[in-house]
Amino acid sequence: MTLFKVSDREETITYLGVNINREMHNHFRLAAINDKTTMTRIVRKKINAYLKKQPTFNELFPLLANTVLEEWDKLCISNTNKRGWKSGKQLSRKFDVFIETVKNKLKRKRIPKHISERLIQTIEQQEINRLEDGDIL
Repeated sequence: MTLFKVSDREETITYLGVNINREMHNHFRLAAINDKTTMTRIVRKKINAYLKKQPTFNELFPLLANTVLEEWDKLCISNTNKRGWKSGKQLSRKFDVFIETVKNKLKRKRIPKHISERLIQTIEQQEINRLEDGDIL
């Protein structure tokens, strides 16, 4: 069941929906009528309230990049001294494969390409900075 449509400047229409049972749906609809509003407005208010408590859109990129790089560090540590994980050249190739995996995950999550590319650039830049600073593993 789709609760409402969200218009986006870059895309014509995106649907945002959640499956709820009939009893919850009826309760929600009656509560909206009681508040003299629509179900759409209630959901939008809740989403806005949630987003106000979260990091801003631009702040999420370095945070997500850190999370991805922590995962990369764990992968490197768990594969230390294994074949193909010893030299810098091998690690560089493994990192490229890891980044491709991240790109595929973002694609499966339906993250728009321009946002995905920006996140990947942030990850790569942070990894370069870590290598230059010697602040790795």
